[in-house]
Amino acid sequence: MRKPTLALLASMAAVLVSTTGASAVTSSRVSSGSPPGNTPQNHQNEPALALDAISPNILVAGSNDFVDEQACPRPLAVNNGTCLDRATGVGVSGVYFSFDSGHTWAQPAYTGWTTADCDPLTPCKGHPGPIHTLPWYYESQLVSFGDPAVAVGPVRGSDGKFSWGNGQRVYYANLTTAFSTQVEFSFPNPVFNGFVGIAASRLDNPTAASVLAKSSWQPPVIVTSTQGQTSFYDKEQIWADNASSSQFFGHVYICANDFRSNGSHKNGNSPVPMQVFSSTDGGSTWTKRSVTSAATNGLGPNDFGYSGCTIRTDSKGVVYLFAERFANPAITGLPTHSAQVMFKSFDGGLHWTAPSVIAHVTDPCYFIDPVEGRCVMDGYAGARTDLAATPSVSIANGAPTGAGATDEIVDAWADAPVLNGEVADFIYSTNGGTSWSNPTAVSLAGDRRSTRRRPSPPMVRVPTSSTKRTRRRGPAPTSTRPDRTTACLSARRSDRMGRRPDGRPRSMKRQETSWRLIQATTCTRSGWATTSMRPPRTTMESASGPLRRMPPSAPRSRIIASAPTPPDIEFCPEHHGRWPTARRTSATQTSSQPRRARLLRHVGERAASGRPFPTRVVELWAADRLLSA
Repeated sequence: MRKPTLALLASMAAVLVSTTGASAVTSSRVSSGSPPGNTPQNHQNEPALALDAISPNILVAGSNDFVDEQACPRPLAVNNGTCLDRATGVGVSGVYFSFDSGHTWAQPAYTGWTTADCDPLTPCKGHPGPIHTLPWYYESQLVSFGDPAVAVGPVRGSDGKFSWGNGQRVYYANLTTAFSTQVEFSFPNPVFNGFVGIAASRLDNPTAASVLAKSSWQPPVIVTSTQGQTSFYDKEQIWADNASSSQFFGHVYICANDFRSNGSHKNGNSPVPMQVFSSTDGGSTWTKRSVTSAATNGLGPNDFGYSGCTIRTDSKGVVYLFAERFANPAITGLPTHSAQVMFKSFDGGLHWTAPSVIAHVTDPCYFIDPVEGRCVMDGYAGARTDLAATPSVSIANGAPTGAGATDEIVDAWADAPVLNGEVADFIYSTNGGTSWSNPTAVSLAGDRRSTRRRPSPPMVRVPTSSTKRTRRRGPAPTSTRPDRTTACLSARRSDRMGRRPDGRPRSMKRQETSWRLIQATTCTRSGWATTSMRPPRTTMESASGPLRRMPPSAPRSRIIASAPTPPDIEFCPEHHGRWPTARRTSATQTSSQPRRARLLRHVGERAASGRPFPTRVVELWAADRLLSA
């Protein structure tokens, strides 16, 4: 659905296209109708792109485009902290065309409902006027609600058969709601059942001249015409079978999630089946199939539910449906380790196989926003990242004819093995998804370069009891005993990163990480003292056997200390809250003195001999050393 807070500059400003050399690229502005400086009119996000297989110089793109919205209304910004009035009936499904392989782009102007020319000093509910988004929605008492999905396929002839000789058809699927200037979602919906549905717009034989005419577009068709009144569709994608060798050539498919009972994203408390809609007549009518059950309780075969679907076809007409099966963060902790799955249909989308796991992924989900209930980056209120690890798939189906097709499948996604160490992973299959290559990181070094081999050291801090934390150097003040101390322990993770040799993540029970103490810095009233140790990476063992290493997502054990005033342990901001805060234990929670003494003695001996030790024991050792300083 539309997201006004995520203004992706890439979708607004440029698409990279190849020129004369393999490394030579030029950029061209896609959203050419966007004003240069007005917020939110210059915002776009969630871009989509499709290529015409029979005429590859023709490209069609879509995005959530706020070009038809009112320039930030001052009363709304002051009183509500937003520039977007969600109850105006203004559409946001922007559409763009290129006829020279992406070098130049056109964003046509049609007529519809707009607030773009309203005075920003006063609220405005809109009026008919020029728009730069999909046409015929206002006239159909609908709103183009975003989540663009585009595809190009053949036109169906009068004989009922599809052929490239009949021309090309552009399909634009998006979310839709009932038109209203009073509420964002009408209930009950006077136009169709449900809060949010899916609609498909169609345009035949695009040319530089024809795409400028509103009459070239057919009125939108409600794809989800059989949904429930409390249903909320989201995350749809579209594909047209564009290889003439396919037995289902010309068929169109849409995958989406049906959030029933208008359930929120929090706690998996809404039934969410993943569904596929298929059309055999060029998008005029649609048949629905539920591919998964609606359960999203975090247990059983559905885990936390499926989302982020992609749908494609091979040269024979086999339909492939890909999605991510999410892990429940309430059960597994953060970050979540989810799975990409694949379904197949051999009869044009009417029946589907059981899911097969094609890849294990680590979601870039180190924070869950407490208000929105979604995975975000850069802390609370940050940009959403919950769909970053969903599959992005293409199949070499040999379109437009299918001749000589290899039907090789490629899949890429954003994986987050460590915080701020995201990489673009890539896998492929040459046998219809029966087996897959090992994930390969293909992203280049940049703003967030790959740190799969060696992440930046996280920090652990033992704070003082005072609220004023000042680094003091020089002569120590007079005192009969040392002040409560502050220490930072810098640990560096080993190369294994909790993954198997083939690159797949280990299960939660077997995921391992070893830590090495690099430096401990203590601060007392007498100044600073630093101790550095760099033990080799060897297995740490005790008299009772190897000490179990903890996975990075597991809660860290409480500090075991029987000293009169043991310090609280918290984690430095540099670690971005990855581990939960550990507080001191009560007298009833502390371990026995002999056990504590044995552990401390063991750590001291291993540290002196240059052997590594788990983080839990590092914290224990550090707390004892600081208290005894």
